[in-house]
Amino acid sequence: KFKKNLYQSYAEFTAKSSSKIISLLRDRIPNSTSAINAILKLISSIILALSIIIALVLINYKITFLILLCLLLYYFLISRKVKNILTRNSKNIANLEIDNIRIIQESSGGFRDIIINNNQKLYQHIFKEIQVPLNLKKANSEFLIAFPRFIMEAFTIIVIASFGFYLSRTSND
Repeated sequence: KFKKNLYQSYAEFTAKSSSKIISLLRDRIPNSTSAINAILKLISSIILALSIIIALVLINYKITFLILLCLLLYYFLISRKVKNILTRNSKNIANLEIDNIRIIQESSGGFRDIIINNNQKLYQHIFKEIQVPLNLKKANSEFLIAFPRFIMEAFTIIVIASFGFYLSRTSND
């Protein structure tokens, strides 16, 4: 989209407001849907987790509390490690977002000069130099947010399977 905006005619450019261009370039709608999606996932995860915990408590509350203690300990340790990296990433992302908006505003504000001086490739290069690290930091943060959950889910499945195996062995004896 950024490249398309740089190579449009001046008449096309003046017909659009710069705030509309910036808003579209910043992908406002996907951010909103991501937030709603995250809330819905959180609600469904809470319901599922509570259902599993209640079922396990009804089967054997001692082992269930031991499993919950292990999971909480794991979560605490992982969250301490990931928190520092996410904090650093968020600061980098915030700075890159500012640079990203600045280059969009500069290209929008000086659009006529960009066309006259034929600087589209320069601005496109600057935008790309900001966008690539920004996307990498965002992807890294998304991975760090999701990774502990996947490990925790795998650990939980292993523990529940072991718990079931243990109960089946002890009930036969």
